[in-house]
Amino acid sequence: MNQLKEYLKNKSIGFYIVVCDILLAIVLGIVFFATYQNSMANNAAGQVPELIGWFVFIGAVLDVVTIVLAKYKFVHILALAAYCVALAHEVYLIPNLIADMVNDVHYQGGDFGTNLFYLISLLLITISGVVAIFLGLYTKEKEQEIEEEGLMPNKNDIIKIACSAASVLVIGLVAGISLGNASSHPSFVAKDPVVELDDIQKKFADKVDKNYTFDPKSVIYKEDTHPYLKATPAQIQANVSNDLHRFNHYKVYEFEGKYNEAYQGNFTYTYSYIYLWEDGLYNGSANGNTIYGYWYNRNAEGEPCLVMKATDGNDMVCEATKGDKYYDYFTDLKTSLNGGRACKMNGFLYTPAIGIYIDTGSSEDQKVDFMDNLNRSSWKVMEVRNDLRYSAILNPDQIQWQDIDNMLVGDQKVTASWKEYADQEEAFTDTVMVNVGEDKGVYNFSYADGVKKNYRYVDLFDPTGITVRRTITKDGADVTKEMEMSKIAYHFDFENGNIVFDLTNGKKENLAVTFDTSEASNTIHTTINDKEASIVLTSLTTAKVTCDGKTATFKVTLTGTKGLATINVGEKISGEDDLIAALPSSFGMEENESHELALTSEKFYRSSTKMNPYSQSTDSFVIFASDPATVFVIWQFDYQGIHNEKLKLSYTLNDDASSIALKAVVDGIDTENQWQWCSNKTLNGLKPCAKSDLPFDYTL
Repeated sequence: MNQLKEYLKNKSIGFYIVVCDILLAIVLGIVFFATYQNSMANNAAGQVPELIGWFVFIGAVLDVVTIVLAKYKFVHILALAAYCVALAHEVYLIPNLIADMVNDVHYQGGDFGTNLFYLISLLLITISGVVAIFLGLYTKEKEQEIEEEGLMPNKNDIIKIACSAASVLVIGLVAGISLGNASSHPSFVAKDPVVELDDIQKKFADKVDKNYTFDPKSVIYKEDTHPYLKATPAQIQANVSNDLHRFNHYKVYEFEGKYNEAYQGNFTYTYSYIYLWEDGLYNGSANGNTIYGYWYNRNAEGEPCLVMKATDGNDMVCEATKGDKYYDYFTDLKTSLNGGRACKMNGFLYTPAIGIYIDTGSSEDQKVDFMDNLNRSSWKVMEVRNDLRYSAILNPDQIQWQDIDNMLVGDQKVTASWKEYADQEEAFTDTVMVNVGEDKGVYNFSYADGVKKNYRYVDLFDPTGITVRRTITKDGADVTKEMEMSKIAYHFDFENGNIVFDLTNGKKENLAVTFDTSEASNTIHTTINDKEASIVLTSLTTAKVTCDGKTATFKVTLTGTKGLATINVGEKISGEDDLIAALPSSFGMEENESHELALTSEKFYRSSTKMNPYSQSTDSFVIFASDPATVFVIWQFDYQGIHNEKLKLSYTLNDDASSIALKAVVDGIDTENQWQWCSNKTLNGLKPCAKSDLPFDYTL
């Protein structure tokens, strides 16, 4: 104890700072050699990162000499120089890790936190070492004594100091290398970065297609040796063809972008896509036209780049994105095809899509008040790819939505469907649950003079002249809105002579009417096999057909929104099979001035798909007439007045008659052929309707 007190006598604060530096350097050296194999970024390969640990230990050894050999206290400057070498090397290697941390990516591998510990420790050692120089290691009296007496250690002391220093160096190196298991890794080798999956990526990890083994990073084309370097535009076009999907080739990059367009006062987007293929060619769509060219990703000097050489001379030089987790490059698409307008294109290293998910922008449960429209403006449908990158689907028109019925109380599914390409067999889907609250409204009915109050089985409910207002209290104030009659459920109460409106707040409203259920009033005249026949509705769900002394009964469903119903033939109840087989699957009817009913050969359907996407506020209507190869489509649009439009087109109907694909325009009736572009359009969600639902009278 006395010897220790004697030894520590006359020591200044600088001396103790150096002692702390030695201890911190030993700890840092051990930690470094234990961790650097996994903590260094890949850019450290070939840069001998081990120098950091070696110079830390060299500095510690030199500082041991400094505190033991008072005469050679200047050796501390050499120790400080060693620490500075270690610090400089860490400063040189850490920027890539800082960039990954700032951009929230993990491209360079390594561990930023551990390297930050190296950096801060080296800064502390270096800065405190400089401070120690100015403070001195000893008191002024001791410094003077050293200068006057020239204190020198004896031979045994020198041996002890050498052994102590060597022990510090050997123990530190062995401990660090052993802990880091680095004995089998004498030099640092770059590793693939350890990718930490976020919650979305973990959700889709089991959907990754491990059979998709094509590596887009392996495709290299050099500027001066490209196989299509001297090819003519015609040769390139012949090889890349008009097929934007080229199922016998692999995509390397896919670019997508959009630009704004206004027409007739309506604002819309036009979307463009470019696909870079593994054979060195690219093609894409711009303003509905196909563009061609070849691409390369190494310049003549072999340096990385990405350039698309266009057949029309509008080459695209791509720039790398910064900090984007999905897109790798961006460029400007400028062609003569879109009026010279530039479209910013973003590109990603292509792997196939493996699924989608709906991002509602909120972690809270989705709720909507009764009758309020679901606001999806903040929602995004995200596509997830095989490399687990994900981003919002660029073109929302490619997404099919199955929305809620805002007049149905309780939890409902909202489903989004998306196909990466049109021929994809099964769409990707995702579902979000939305809760529609209870109906707390109060309903008030008013009836104008002339409201229809006489009904037959063949008649659909006619809401003309009936007004319904619904009042709710929101934020302490009453809010009254007029209801659409199509939103209110009803049923015929034949026993009591009422039309009963079944309100969603649990209440009912009765309208007294007269029902004519006589056979004569519900008979429809027609012919079967050129013989007179009659079809009688015997209820709202059953009918009877009679022809040539034969009779059959069958089930029916009535469709339409007003006027005379469209009758859909169901299964037979009894009678002759051939009579049922001779009937059309569905048919409409018309009534003459004598109130006689007759079958009509026309069938009517409606679709919410717009024939004119810009100025059409009503549905589109399809009329099937006598020619089975063509249909008539009619619609209204309201640009500078109401316009009634009608086209005759060839078509293809899908299996369940829920959508119709329009083909060539056969006759641009009364449209001066301005709607030729409506061919190749598909009307989805076809629903039967009555002739009275059509927006205007027509002649075929």
